[in-house]
Amino acid sequence: MVYGKLFKKYMEVFGQTEFSSNRVSGLTKDEIIVMAHNLYRHYPTEMYRYWEKSESDLTELIFNILKKL
Repeated sequence: MVYGKLFKKYMEVFGQTEFSSNRVSGLTKDEIIVMAHNLYRHYPTEMYRYWEKSESDLTELIFNILKKL
């Protein structure tokens, strides 16, 4: 699968090698939660209380943070 620069940068930083989709909106719920957990360590203020957000809000938040990597 071909990944864009956002996914490639995430893969470099966190060592993830494969995703089920090349779009954040197409990821499984488990993948979104793992990404949120990993990003929380680097962006705690932006990801504050990510576990209380809906799946669509979390997806949007992750996409915006991936643009910062």
